[in-house]
Amino acid sequence: MPSRRSECSSSANANRPHRRSAASHSSATGSASPPTYAARLASLIDHGVLERPPYQEPGQRTRHAYDITPADEELRVVMVAMQQWGDAHIPQTQSPRVLPVTIDTGEHVRAGVLDSKGRVVAGPDVAYFPASVTATAST
Repeated sequence: MPSRRSECSSSANANRPHRRSAASHSSATGSASPPTYAARLASLIDHGVLERPPYQEPGQRTRHAYDITPADEELRVVMVAMQQWGDAHIPQTQSPRVLPVTIDTGEHVRAGVLDSKGRVVAGPDVAYFPASVTATAST
């Protein structure tokens, strides 16, 4: 079962379950070289996907964690949708490295299109209009 428990145990961060160290990100993402990995983290910070607050364990030096932001939460939907599309349309030669699952039950999750009331809308029922036009009726 997945865990959202923080890897930083300071009491100031008890309500920050998404805090991760660089080492834990690196081990979760594969075998990128340290310079490549550092550049990727810096880009995510620059674009507001992660933030890098300092923290200090008792008796230890100050370190920096990587916390997710609201942008990261929204990006997860895109990542699930991209993986879902790839699974359906690109031949897979090996199992996926990660699977999106619910924290409570471990069930696999899927991305979908929702209307403003949260109802699932099938792909063929979605139309695109210029942003200056408000669509009130089906075409």
